[in-house]
Amino acid sequence: MKFYFTFLASLFIVLNSFSQVSDFIPGNSPLLILTTNNTPEGYTGSPYVEKNFVNGVIMDTDGKTHPAFLRYNTVEDVVEVKLALTEPDTFVLPKLKNISYRMNGYTYILDSFRTANGETLEGYFMNYYDGEKVKFYGRPMPDITPAEKAKTGYEKDKAAHLNVVIEYYIALNNGTLKNVRLKDKDFKNALPASKEIDKYFKEVKVKTVEDYVKMLEWYDQQNF
Repeated sequence: MKFYFTFLASLFIVLNSFSQVSDFIPGNSPLLILTTNNTPEGYTGSPYVEKNFVNGVIMDTDGKTHPAFLRYNTVEDVVEVKLALTEPDTFVLPKLKNISYRMNGYTYILDSFRTANGETLEGYFMNYYDGEKVKFYGRPMPDITPAEKAKTGYEKDKAAHLNVVIEYYIALNNGTLKNVRLKDKDFKNALPASKEIDKYFKEVKVKTVEDYVKMLEWYDQQNF
């Protein structure tokens, strides 16, 4: 069972180590304490991109930062926060565009984008690369496998399973998002055609998100 408590002033008295985080929160915006099971009742699997809390930084657009332990919940579309791994409570800051969360080589940002297909996507995105000519995002989504009833007396019912999938997008010159898979062909189709890009993919093995980030960093430095 999950429940939220509006909790602001007394929290800052009890948790002195969290006092700087109050700088991120407007006076009329509540800070929430979240008590929840990792997985919704009746499901197996997990709604989290990060299976456990990871070391990260809370940031705002004015340059203020505060260290914290973070993880993203795809079902609730919230970034969960702990100040210490030993703390029993999980905190959720207000969903504001000026607050972002840096961890594991990417940053969670709250935003709204138009896709090349005319669709509007809203919520938290993983910002992998924020270049001048190209940007690279991930959109983590819950993926549910429905429950299955046993077909014979020798089998058991299978509970619904919750997994996380990440949809990838790139944007050229702050334009609309283009959906890509982690495949050379998709990136070559999304980027302007050039012999240099073809040569890069022939000479460099590109497979992981980190590999594609390096590729886009290279692309941003080119003059074509």
